[in-house]
Amino acid sequence: MSKNLWINSALFVSPISMCLCLDEKAFEDRLDELSIKKNRPEFDDMKSSDAVVHFFDNDDGNVCAVVALPNSDQIDDDIIVSLLIHEGVHIWQEVRKYVGEEAPSAEFEAYSIQSICTDLIASYREQVNQKQEAEAAQETKEKVSE
Repeated sequence: MSKNLWINSALFVSPISMCLCLDEKAFEDRLDELSIKKNRPEFDDMKSSDAVVHFFDNDDGNVCAVVALPNSDQIDDDIIVSLLIHEGVHIWQEVRKYVGEEAPSAEFEAYSIQSICTDLIASYREQVNQKQEAEAAQETKEKVSE
């Protein structure tokens, strides 16, 4: 008996690409990918918040959301999640403007925000895990070479 293979369970595919940057190099690399040359924001130039989302148009005319979270290693994980949810709501607001949706149903809006935030949180966890694995590998390498 074969299993059903779900291809995509998304209710809505966002017309806005998004990424999360936890360090300046990743942020600068994303801006370079988008060919942002004028009015480049600074990675950690945030007056009163710990996270910010920047919106850019890429060369193909698509909107891209770049979320910057510069001090993530100094912030409690619970606060990180709430910051990502906050920025996810801003991404949702931009999606609504982009597609001309003035009054989505409450449930559609909730699922859309949930989907955006789930992706942001998963990206955060993946990046943190990769960083921890790289640090552990470096420590092991240093111990072996002693």
